[in-house]
Amino acid sequence: MSNTPDIPGPEPGDPAWLRREYDKAALAPPVHNALAVIAFLAAFIAPLAGAILGHVSNRESARAGRRRSGLAVAATWIGWALTILAVIVMIAVIAAAMHGPAAGS
Repeated sequence: MSNTPDIPGPEPGDPAWLRREYDKAALAPPVHNALAVIAFLAAFIAPLAGAILGHVSNRESARAGRRRSGLAVAATWIGWALTILAVIVMIAVIAAAMHGPAAGS
C-alpha cells in the first residue's frame, strides 16, 4: 500500500516509478542539431565560444519544445570549466612573471 494514494501511477519501489519523469512527456526527444555539434567541438578549441554556443543551442531547443541536447549540455559545462581553468592559469603565469627571480633584474 502506498503512503500517497492521491498520486496516480506506479508504487514507490517499482522500477517504473524510479524512471518517472515530470512534465517531460510533452517534450519532443532531443535533437543533436549542427549548433550543438559545433558547440561541443568549440568547447575544446575555444572554450568560451563553446560555452556560449551550448547555451544558445539549449535555448533553441527550449523554444522548439525539445529536450536539451546532451552535446549542448556537455559543451556548456566543458566550455565553462576550461574557461575558468584558463583564467586561473593566466593569473598564475602573470603572478609568477611579476614575482619571479628575473623580475627584479
